[in-house]
Amino acid sequence: MTVRERQASVRARRKKRSRRLMIAYALRGAIFLLLALMIILMVCGVLYIREHLASAPDSELPDGNMEPDDPALSELPIVPIEPAIPGEITIPDWIVQNILPVNEYSRPGIALSEVNGVIVHYTGNPGTTAEQNRSYYKNLAETKEAYASSHFVIGMDGKIIQCVPLDEIAYCSNQRNDDTISIECCHSDDTGQFSQDTLDALVQLLNWLIKTYGLGRDDILRHYDVIGKECPYYFVKHPDAWEGLLNGLTYDLTTTASAGLAIRHTAAGGMVALVRNPASDMTFDKPTYWMLLRNQLTVKGSWNSSFTHKADDDWRYCRDLLARGRIRPETLISHRLSFDRLGEGTRIMRDKREGYTKIMAIF
Repeated sequence: MTVRERQASVRARRKKRSRRLMIAYALRGAIFLLLALMIILMVCGVLYIREHLASAPDSELPDGNMEPDDPALSELPIVPIEPAIPGEITIPDWIVQNILPVNEYSRPGIALSEVNGVIVHYTGNPGTTAEQNRSYYKNLAETKEAYASSHFVIGMDGKIIQCVPLDEIAYCSNQRNDDTISIECCHSDDTGQFSQDTLDALVQLLNWLIKTYGLGRDDILRHYDVIGKECPYYFVKHPDAWEGLLNGLTYDLTTTASAGLAIRHTAAGGMVALVRNPASDMTFDKPTYWMLLRNQLTVKGSWNSSFTHKADDDWRYCRDLLARGRIRPETLISHRLSFDRLGEGTRIMRDKREGYTKIMAIF
């Protein structure tokens, strides 16, 4: 091979190597750009989740444990929904409002966007009053020894004190802080058993919250049901007593909130059946109506009895059973009140302190 040919061969090899290097650099650049694009998309996704889906920030519990509220752990809804929380809530006059000042340790002022349940606690401080427990929450702003509070505290005398507004979270129920109302109950000794006055007030308060938020039996929980903590202690050790409390509550589910809840939890293509007379005017907001369309749901009404003027309608059927002694109405009567106690009876109906189905007045 001549010198000229060798030089030409060297130049060809160099040119080929240069092309390979250029291709390698181009591939590296493309890979770098692809990685950069992926990182940008991931950052945008995280920012979107934080802005639109993030729950309340982490809170430190009274016992010093940290319970992070990780939105990634929560099941996201198929479609956007409105929070199950009424716009305007009138606090009954039998509740003493003594709201804590806003502070980091007991009333952070974080919005409670939805209410899906009520958590019942015991204070764990035998012999203390509702006022003393409320003062403890207030003083945490100075002592900074824990993060703790409750929406309500019920004293051994049945006095109910509201400490935190119902549209804000309280530091009481761990990972359920951001969607529940909390109730702390005072007790006299280490058994944790509530006095009769405390129990009566608890039932009254629970019935009002159930009606206000359209809650059901499964939405009333012990702290034990959330994290396994023995709270309220007596009801953990005596589950039959807890079942008795739940059975004694009044669940009025014919409300806008409960109908909206049913729509939210009905699978696509399913049916929502509305039964009974409504407790008040019922309206569906835009997101709920949109969900009906998006999930192609069917809403069906069902009357609980029929009066057709025919021999086999429900009313005549029941009348005949009564006439034959097949139904004993005296066993169904829960209250007998004289006329001078009419006001007491209407208050039972209004506050739903006790269970009842129908009212009959005899003059």
